[in-house]
Amino acid sequence: FPVVFFSHGKGGIRMQSTYYTVFLASHGYVVVAPDHPGDTIVDLIEAGDVDVVGTVENFVDRPKDIEFLMDEIQSLDAKDPLSTIVDTERMGVTGHSFGALTSMVVAGQDFRAKVAVAQSPVGVGIVEAATPEKLSEFGKPMMIQSGGKDKTLPEDVDAASLWDEMKSPRAWESLVRAGHFTYSDLCTFDVRPIGDALSLDVENVLSDGCGPDNTPHEIAFPLIRAGAVGFLNVHLRGSTASSKWLTQGALDALAQGESTLKE
Repeated sequence: FPVVFFSHGKGGIRMQSTYYTVFLASHGYVVVAPDHPGDTIVDLIEAGDVDVVGTVENFVDRPKDIEFLMDEIQSLDAKDPLSTIVDTERMGVTGHSFGALTSMVVAGQDFRAKVAVAQSPVGVGIVEAATPEKLSEFGKPMMIQSGGKDKTLPEDVDAASLWDEMKSPRAWESLVRAGHFTYSDLCTFDVRPIGDALSLDVENVLSDGCGPDNTPHEIAFPLIRAGAVGFLNVHLRGSTASSKWLTQGALDALAQGESTLKE
């Protein structure tokens, strides 16, 4: 089975997007989703705030985390049950926010990453600051998924700057009413009690993806999964049948008017 590595957002955890990672596994992918040491919710709570120095360190270390795991998957002992089911010639990367950046950097600097799907991504300048080549020279299939109401990383600034430099094969799926945290499990929770228990300000989550003006997760999740799995199936499995999910018509059949698609 192909292997997909999932990178969580800043202050996230490896289980932050089970709506997506579990679905990928159900479609025949081995999904590897690590915690990034120093950049999880636990780390941020212990630090008491977002540390600029730590963020810079994470910028460097996160891609190394994924590449370390690629090494581990490739060097599994023959007796390990995973060794008989992973196809290390077909590996892809995906992630949300800081994880989207991580995924694109890995795609730009490691030949083993054959395809990337970046959700709520940062702009092209930050990506290219960490890669040996310009985005236009990556030479591999890449998809961006963004939210039309993302306040953290506005798509008309960040996703658009990536799109302008990406080369075919490429795709851009935008959820018109989605915010930054629509691309996570957070919108399925009542986050206020969680915030109270951890002494966290959850207003950012509620106002940037999980509010009444945003796409409900019941609508958003099927759209996100359809686009991402369709793209991965086409480019990691050679599935021509899956290309139907990379059409506006297929997405509209799931939810009319909630998304736009570019190729």
